[in-house]
Amino acid sequence: MHPLVVLGIAIAGAVGCETRDDATIAGIGGVTSRTDSSALTISPSSVAISVGTTAQLSTNAGAAQAISWASSNTNVASVSSTGLVSGFAPGATTITARIIGDTTQVATASVSVTSP
Repeated sequence: MHPLVVLGIAIAGAVGCETRDDATIAGIGGVTSRTDSSALTISPSSVAISVGTTAQLSTNAGAAQAISWASSNTNVASVSSTGLVSGFAPGATTITARIIGDTTQVATASVSVTSP
């Protein structure tokens, strides 16, 4: 895969650019965004927690991209707007992350909740 190239003109501000094999990350005025077309992922992709505990999930989306989070079984575990998963009852659920405004960018993670 060829790296993407981002050209920018700074007007009353700084422009930063970092090129990697899979993407170019551009920063303008302190805002960073992901400009590659790779799939959205959640890390970790699978997590086991006990009832009453939490685990933090994250995505590979850029800081400028808003993410919505959802749990397929909120009786087992919920997920906050920042990706913090809270275990409520033994069982399994799927956590889904979506880039708001881009229906093609969806990722899931498996969560298993056990008794304490």
